[in-house]
Amino acid sequence: AIATCMMVDAHGSAFNVTVSQGISSYELNESESSLIARADEMLYLAKKNNRNRVEVACKTSGTFI
Repeated sequence: AIATCMMVDAHGSAFNVTVSQGISSYELNESESSLIARADEMLYLAKKNNRNRVEVACKTSGTFI
């Protein structure tokens, strides 16, 4: 996993990397901006929940959660 990988910059200084992702699926006739806004919301939720996570907007009973 990238979270356990120590990186080194051009000057030899070590640093850690975190990766957070927000994912959402396209719904028929949905606008591009709506899809991107939902994925963006999931990205900020992943960052809020301690980073190094993936948050996914899932459609349940006609509503995204």
